[in-house]
Amino acid sequence: MRKVREVLRLKHSLKRSEREIAESVGIGHSSVNDYLKRAKKAGLRWEDAEPMSDEEVEARLFQRVGGNGATARAPIDPRWVHMELRRAGVTLELLWVEYQQAVADGGSGLPPYKYSQFCELYREYKKKISPVMRQTHRAGEKSFIDFSGKKPRLVDGETGGWIEVELFVMVLGASHYTYAEAVRTQQLADFVGATVRGLEYFGGVSEILVPDQLKSAVSKSDRIEPEINATYAEMAQHYGTAIVPARPRKPKDKAPVEGGVLIVQRWILACLRNRRFFSLEELNAAIWELLEKLNTKPFQKLEGCRRSAFEKLDRPALRPLPAQRYEMGEWKLGVGVNVDYHFEYDHRYYSVPSELINAKVDVRATATVIEAWRNHLRVTSHERSYGPKGKAVTKPEHRPREHREWGAWPPERLVGWAQTKGPKTGEVASAILARGGHPESGRRACLGLVRMGDRYGEARLEAACDRAHAINSPTYKTVASILKNGLDKVKRAEEVEAKPVVHENIRGGAYFDREEQEAASGAEEIEAQYLEEERFAIMNESHTDTTGEAPCDGPWEEMKTGKDTDVIEARCWEEDGSWSVSEAGADPGCDIDVVNSAEGPARDAGASPGWCPLPELIEQLRAAWERPRTVRRGGRLVEERGGDDSRSSVEVDASCTSQSACATFASDEGEPEVGRKESMRRECVMDGAMCEADEDRHVAVVDMPYRGEVE
Repeated sequence: MRKVREVLRLKHSLKRSEREIAESVGIGHSSVNDYLKRAKKAGLRWEDAEPMSDEEVEARLFQRVGGNGATARAPIDPRWVHMELRRAGVTLELLWVEYQQAVADGGSGLPPYKYSQFCELYREYKKKISPVMRQTHRAGEKSFIDFSGKKPRLVDGETGGWIEVELFVMVLGASHYTYAEAVRTQQLADFVGATVRGLEYFGGVSEILVPDQLKSAVSKSDRIEPEINATYAEMAQHYGTAIVPARPRKPKDKAPVEGGVLIVQRWILACLRNRRFFSLEELNAAIWELLEKLNTKPFQKLEGCRRSAFEKLDRPALRPLPAQRYEMGEWKLGVGVNVDYHFEYDHRYYSVPSELINAKVDVRATATVIEAWRNHLRVTSHERSYGPKGKAVTKPEHRPREHREWGAWPPERLVGWAQTKGPKTGEVASAILARGGHPESGRRACLGLVRMGDRYGEARLEAACDRAHAINSPTYKTVASILKNGLDKVKRAEEVEAKPVVHENIRGGAYFDREEQEAASGAEEIEAQYLEEERFAIMNESHTDTTGEAPCDGPWEEMKTGKDTDVIEARCWEEDGSWSVSEAGADPGCDIDVVNSAEGPARDAGASPGWCPLPELIEQLRAAWERPRTVRRGGRLVEERGGDDSRSSVEVDASCTSQSACATFASDEGEPEVGRKESMRRECVMDGAMCEADEDRHVAVVDMPYRGEVE
């Protein structure tokens, strides 16, 4: 481009010589002289040329404007070329051929561009459609992360072969302070660990981490909204920073680290090309040694070095590191909880609260801890299990209440729990456990026994257990049956108090108890009499004289000896003396002394006085049973006959009074019965005198008149 405007300014405005103008502008003296001559010929001064452009000044001074310009040619549509190149198999040469054909068919008369000029024009257009923006990174704002394409190598100690490892590079945006480290792989554990060590090398945390969209950083790649890996996001949350991945195939989004990777490759990897390393630790030690030299190497066009720029810019702006170092954990999202409130991770099972059955939880696993998260809240954590596959790790508090209580009840605890309901309940529980051969056999029954207290109430349960003990059946089924049928509310027979009934026609229980005792004693007397008869028969046979007379021919006598005495004496007088038998049973409450004596029969040869054979005695008893007797029915006295099932009765026009009466017991004929000892009884009746037949003694009862009445 000609420098006509500057020549005119220096000549007319500053009044410089041609030689000074030539030295200032950098052109020849002759060229300055030519420009001034053309301006003078055209009448152009600096005051006129100052507002004009270079093209306008050139047009005034030179007859051929742009004399060095290209010949006019058919125009090219660079946008069409750019769009067509995106299609598969399309090249610039193919598009140039099609362009030439279009110009020939168009008939414009302008020649087309040659192939080289065609390509040059397209490249100029392409530069304009993607301009580069110069970015100014604030101090402490961003840390850029990337892996190097050129990889360092280790020597395998067993085979001697080469093992390639990854080179991790991290660069701060403002100072370009660099960290580098060799790791085994680009997997999540290595990537997160290298990032943590890079932050610790910087001594602080930047506001944003800018990694590439590798799988360890981004679970699902997307240009607009990528999904960050859960573990990497957790690490960022721990350090209080954000993750903004660079766009796919856009290296300019992380230009500082792209340049940092190139510098590390040149100043670290190239320096280690002749060294052999057998372990990752040896390699990293050598890398960190050269890294210090790199960060202290002076800039070529700027003052200072990376270390000085870091101390001045980034270090004051970085956020402090947390007190505890992040422990990397692997995440597994959307893990289902089984019906046994356990989820599965690494073929082992861990419990969560039972309320999360059939829910989804996010599992975070570290080398030592397993955590369960739901809705961004940690639900629980367990110590990681490395036991056999299928092992379950369970916290007691995660179990439902009934599951916690099951299996944790020794016999003493079961009995103690039952005793809180009542002492009888505890006794039933003890009996249930004692019946089985093992405490496990009675556990369910004891738990069911205690739960019945919640259903029926503790008071009813205690009463039912008391009743079960009383009937000697302390079992779960017995108690359940008692409660079901309401028997716990019914008093037992021994608990029912006998309420006495006071009435003038009621004798009371003592009367009937006495009759039963007398009936039993009467039967015993008959049996004793029969035995005595046999004894006397034997004695008489041995002591009978030649005339056949019995040794005793005195009378039998029974009498009540004195008033208010209960002794009845029976005496037999004999020729050489007497013997007597005393019998208890007379009523001491009688006012009258009654003596009943019976003369014995005439002495008969070969027979004992006052005795008869057993068949004759039985016949006399039957006859006495068939005699009519008087009993009370419905307040009246009736005469009843025995002997068969259908007894006939005849009313007796007699009544009893509440006054006392004395009854004399005798036979129907008034004569003593042979071979039978007559008992004299007297009964004093307070609620109305009534005479009944004594079935055991076969004596008829005779009505007695009221006291003071005459028959």
